[in-house]
Amino acid sequence: MQRHLLIPPPRADKLLVILSDIEMGSGGPTDDFPQTDYLAQLIKSYNQEPFHNKHVELIFNGDTFDFLKVSVEGKYPHCITRDIALAKLNKVASVHSIFFQALQDFLSYDKAHRKVTFIVGNHDQELLFPEVQAAITTLLDNPQNLSFPGLAVEIGDVHIEHGSQKDSMFHIDPAQPFIMYQGEPILNLPWASVALLEATIPMHPALYHYDRLKPRNTVFQLLPELKDLLMSRFWQYWLHDYWIGVWKGKDPLRKLTWTMFKEVLYRFRSHDADISVRRYYQAMLRHSKHKRLLVIGHEHEPYWWGEGNKKLLQTGCFRNEFMVETSDDGEIKQDLLPCVYAEVWMQEEHVVRSYLVELNSSAPPAGYIPDSIFARLPYIKKHLGERKEHQKHQEAWEAQEKNEEKKLHPKPPSQQFK
Repeated sequence: MQRHLLIPPPRADKLLVILSDIEMGSGGPTDDFPQTDYLAQLIKSYNQEPFHNKHVELIFNGDTFDFLKVSVEGKYPHCITRDIALAKLNKVASVHSIFFQALQDFLSYDKAHRKVTFIVGNHDQELLFPEVQAAITTLLDNPQNLSFPGLAVEIGDVHIEHGSQKDSMFHIDPAQPFIMYQGEPILNLPWASVALLEATIPMHPALYHYDRLKPRNTVFQLLPELKDLLMSRFWQYWLHDYWIGVWKGKDPLRKLTWTMFKEVLYRFRSHDADISVRRYYQAMLRHSKHKRLLVIGHEHEPYWWGEGNKKLLQTGCFRNEFMVETSDDGEIKQDLLPCVYAEVWMQEEHVVRSYLVELNSSAPPAGYIPDSIFARLPYIKKHLGERKEHQKHQEAWEAQEKNEEKKLHPKPPSQQFK
């Protein structure tokens, strides 16, 4: 394996290796990272020189597992119980056993201290279940050097969290990670996770590849039918499916509001399908008296920011993502993007050196990438529905916008009765 390698600083006694958004799934073409052997090689390399006599901690900073898109008995339930969470873990572990074996080998190294930490992201909230943590501990067979800190971890003057906590769509209530439903605890999923599970993830087996393409606005420009289908599906969910659950009054996770729903539609409607949480973490770092480095993921975009002696590192992702570009002769290319993660050298509790590491991604299996981004266009058109349905949705959107505008900016009393 070719990898970026810097000589450890002379003072450093500990290395933090921070990876995010691997998104291992349940196998097959819908799995966003089937190249587990590539990741296993990287993990094992940290038991070799120049790391052989240093304390090394592997920190999986959220979305290590793509439980959100793992089906259970062919369905995508949003009321996630302990048993459903364990079923998802078993499906992932059965096809990614080499990952867990690599972690076992890493932790069994006896010439220097080793540790593995799993932080919760918006795709693997199931890690909050103690039973899931216990199952992973059994798989790794090393409870002493395994940690599940929840939504974030602090190591000396370093703060590490996934990043979804500053995304209004995926914020998890840390004070209430579970709620009771039919006599047992279920995950208190954020509203966007529930909407995705009910509205679009059931289409994932057919449309999975589009989720991996970047930039998103280029994909929507090349395939406007895809954007129309997604918007149409969300409108159907909002106008019909969601309210049926509200009226029945039995689903504790039906907490979507129009303001929240509008955020989803805005991201599609404006082509701004992605957001940036960086400014929130920059402000958080500026006002911290004790933290020098903050590391996040979530956005799948590598980023480096510094101010004075403080730094924000945003790792990219390990899952397969492809850059869509049109060549001079009109051919649309799908180029596999590199994996980007972070290394942080420390002396005791203080950062000595920190940086992003970029690796050429391992080629996915043959047949994994569709020959053309238009390969699923017949499916999209089939499920798109009649144009008049889209017109109805468009009119509903505009009417709702006008109503909200009136509420936000009412006419002065003198003008209301003219």
